[in-house]
Amino acid sequence: MFSYDKQHQLAALHSYSYDTSTGSPFIDSFSVVFALTGSTTPPPSYDILYQYHWALPGGLLEHHELYYDNQNRVVRDSIAAGNNGTNLTSVHFYYDSINTVGQNLGYDTTLGNQVTVGETDTFQIQSDNIVYDLRYTQPGYFFLHLYSYLYTTNVNPLYNQTFANSLGCVLVFHGFADFRSKNLPSEAVKTDGVLPGVGLNYSWTTDSIGRVIQGIAVYGSPQQIYSFKY
Repeated sequence: MFSYDKQHQLAALHSYSYDTSTGSPFIDSFSVVFALTGSTTPPPSYDILYQYHWALPGGLLEHHELYYDNQNRVVRDSIAAGNNGTNLTSVHFYYDSINTVGQNLGYDTTLGNQVTVGETDTFQIQSDNIVYDLRYTQPGYFFLHLYSYLYTTNVNPLYNQTFANSLGCVLVFHGFADFRSKNLPSEAVKTDGVLPGVGLNYSWTTDSIGRVIQGIAVYGSPQQIYSFKY
């Protein structure tokens, strides 16, 4: 669920997952809350609360500090406090060109002065849509995955131009949702390591005024179902 303020900024998002794999159901969830200033200025920070079945009583909290360039694009996202077991984790975004966004993720200094770099992720953007997402681990640059996308003309319900260009990539990198792409995909192909690529084909249903209300991603049989409520 997504909550917005009066300036159409994202105020919070909440995700709920129901797991029945152990025979008795339990709920895993997380919440992300942004520190909004009451204007269109991007937030200086946000908090993530993970309430998972394996987490500490009360959940795991991360407080993130955000830093921007002169175009209000995030250039650094750092965990400033929390009980997630990590002393310091930083995410750096590099805009090498107008069409490329990259991150370095996972500076962990919990083991004295030893620094462990987790992974590098790069997006290629065309016509305001992410056309591929390429990820490697570090050091050694071991290949993790490649996502390639084709798009429809259907507008992504989560897209907001100002938001997409500032915080959009932060949430894509976290895996919360794609706020960066203007349109919804028609096809996605994922390649993991040495495994052959897996393709998903999407179809979308709109309401009487053209808003997307449902979608199905198919690979042989329905694999994913999306519903949007306004």
